[in-house]
Amino acid sequence: MIELRGIRRDYGNFSLTADLQIDAHELLTLFGESGSGKTTILRLIAGFERPDSGQILVGGRAVTGLPPERREIGYVFQDYTLFPHLSVGKNIAYGLRVQKVPAEARVRRVRELLDLTELAGFEDRAVSTLSGGEQQRVALARALAPSPKALLLDEPFSAIDTERRGSLRRHLLNIQRTLQIPTVFVTHSRTEALYLSDRLVIMRDGAIVESGVPRDIYERPKTLYTARFTGSANTFTHEKLKRLPEHWLDGPVPTEGTGDQDAPIAVLRPEKFEFTGPGQSGPDGGCLEGQIRHVGYFGSYCLYIVETELGELDVQEEPGCSIGQTVRLCCPAGSIHLLG
Repeated sequence: MIELRGIRRDYGNFSLTADLQIDAHELLTLFGESGSGKTTILRLIAGFERPDSGQILVGGRAVTGLPPERREIGYVFQDYTLFPHLSVGKNIAYGLRVQKVPAEARVRRVRELLDLTELAGFEDRAVSTLSGGEQQRVALARALAPSPKALLLDEPFSAIDTERRGSLRRHLLNIQRTLQIPTVFVTHSRTEALYLSDRLVIMRDGAIVESGVPRDIYERPKTLYTARFTGSANTFTHEKLKRLPEHWLDGPVPTEGTGDQDAPIAVLRPEKFEFTGPGQSGPDGGCLEGQIRHVGYFGSYCLYIVETELGELDVQEEPGCSIGQTVRLCCPAGSIHLLG
């Protein structure tokens, strides 16, 4: 388990605050814009930076004042930081040499990790001959070699092409599930954040905005920032909500307050919509009519921009409709989520 208790780190006009717990077998993802504080949290846990106040515990042990080499934490950097003059096997064994682990035990541990990361037979290869994905796996194996109590990954797939990211995500999940090690993963990728996480933490301006399982964060966000940052979202003000079928909402239309009446208070994901033909009713009744203004093709689905009486709406549906076509938009009950 990793715990951050009352952490504060000040950098002039930027301050980070965090209270966070990562459970023993959990893969937690920090997700947010550049400069939101994601990597700073990793560096504080690893010991590369010290908090101005608060405590950090790893495995129940207070490590706030310890140097990185005494924290028993594996760290995979964004650029891997492999040693170009060392072979794959020697890169993986580097931390074990520093710890003065006997040669026979080093060889055994390196072989275990080569198998775990599906790099068996690469031991004597120069790292410069490896692909980006293979280098990433070497960096992961090196971080795991000393059997750390926690694993930190700072955007490890950012330099990998999109085609190979899928297999690397599966590698990481398999390894993390096998080792059952608390893991903190930093990413800018919404796909990675939603796919990998046991729990997703949304960060903004040095603070934790929301935390929860990916499905809850995506389908029931508490804030407009989270709704927009985790995916495409149609937004509705109080006035627009009153003009939609009531059963579309996941709760009663709230009473108008004294705040900004033009501010969005509800979101609807594009994939919640269904197209129906003329004269057909939706799954629960009322529908909204509109005209397709744009079609974005993504293979198994299209992202349509539909002009309606409430303005343009993003709709994710099967291919088959075209620009200029009039469509009827329907939603299952409870599809519109009220923020807050």
